[in-house]
Amino acid sequence: MAGGGGGPDLALVHANPAMERLLAARHILVLRHGRLGAASPDDQSGLVARVAMSTRPAQVHGERPQAVWLRSRDGRACLRAEVLPCPQRSVGLVVPRRLALIAVQPVPAGVGELRAALMQLHGLTRSEAGLATLLADGTGLRDAAARAGITYGSARVYLKSIYRKLEVHDRAQLALRLVRLGGEAALPLALRGDGAGR
Repeated sequence: MAGGGGGPDLALVHANPAMERLLAARHILVLRHGRLGAASPDDQSGLVARVAMSTRPAQVHGERPQAVWLRSRDGRACLRAEVLPCPQRSVGLVVPRRLALIAVQPVPAGVGELRAALMQLHGLTRSEAGLATLLADGTGLRDAAARAGITYGSARVYLKSIYRKLEVHDRAQLALRLVRLGGEAALPLALRGDGAGR
């Protein structure tokens, strides 16, 4: 859990064994002077913003959890972190510390989540992310363009941009990148269920 005073200070209050292994690996999340942080400096502001949203006083009970995608330092692996508010009650004059629960998991392979991850992590536009998921699914460029509601010429322009942003050179590499982004391979060794990280 991360607690906050006036603004989110990301002080770690408790970590379960899986989170302790993730923090010890220093692959995607790190602990610096008792404060939770993203291993990739580019992701730190997103993490702070999501915690701030979840710990704000006007947080409405039942709001959807706020999610942020966190990358490893080398950019090859990522996890989806959901930030959930932890309701606290005041006891007498003591103002409770505002807390948030941070739950991490591999980026789900669902198309909507995958598109959002492509947009946030790699800077793809909504149209590019949609086309990328269609192409990685084995759809030809002409069919993918028709399904996405764009012209074949636009699809070719988008494809060049997708390749550049994802640093791939062909459809096979694109498919592999998306599988890694959305599946078990995105997990750092410390979190895999086969005990490889122990």
